[in-house]
Amino acid sequence: MNDKPLETRNFGGTNQKVTRIGLGGEGVLRTHGQIREAREVIQEAIDQGISYFDSARVYADSEVYY
Repeated sequence: MNDKPLETRNFGGTNQKVTRIGLGGEGVLRTHGQIREAREVIQEAIDQGISYFDSARVYADSEVYY
């Protein structure tokens, strides 16, 4: 793991800072019945410093994992 913090940007027109690298709601987060795996992926992203999480209804309700 790199100890250097991830680069951030303002989110849209707000002053909220989020990482340039994010976690999208596709993949394991889109697969029903994969709660343990989805939580592990999300936790690893948080542990790595990710603060931008993309979720949408089109990703088969992936937002329920967040």
